[in-house]
Amino acid sequence: RVISDTAEESLPLDFNRYLTTDGGISLPRLLVGIAGSPASIPRLLGFQRRLNQAARSLGAALGRFLASANLS
Repeated sequence: RVISDTAEESLPLDFNRYLTTDGGISLPRLLVGIAGSPASIPRLLGFQRRLNQAARSLGAALGRFLASANLS
């Protein structure tokens, strides 16, 4: 598990508004939401950078764990 934001930060958009019935994100609805709130774009880009960094950190930690684990 990784953390991509602080407790004081809120998400750039309410992603719950764009969920599909199967739990995915509806891209058309998301794009309409972004178009209706262009000021959210810089915050979304920053969020994406933090998520990418969190994913890299998690991947590196998992790689170190697997390299050190005796899996036999």
